[in-house]
Amino acid sequence: MKNRIDTKLERERIGRAIKARRNELHITMRQMEAETGIARGAISRMETGKDIYVHTLIVACAYLDLKISLLIDVR
Repeated sequence: MKNRIDTKLERERIGRAIKARRNELHITMRQMEAETGIARGAISRMETGKDIYVHTLIVACAYLDLKISLLIDVR
């Protein structure tokens, strides 16, 4: 299993979905950081598609009640 999402288009698509869900739930980056342990900088990099690590994505999806299988191809 890869540790990092490699393609830019895939990172950007995932990032938009994470940000949209966080905003839909009215959760700030500061709140998400406090409740998940994911640094705000990492949240920002994930949402802008700059850098996404699989472990961070798993934690974020669990916190946001977002199905990871809808974001990445797990085949």
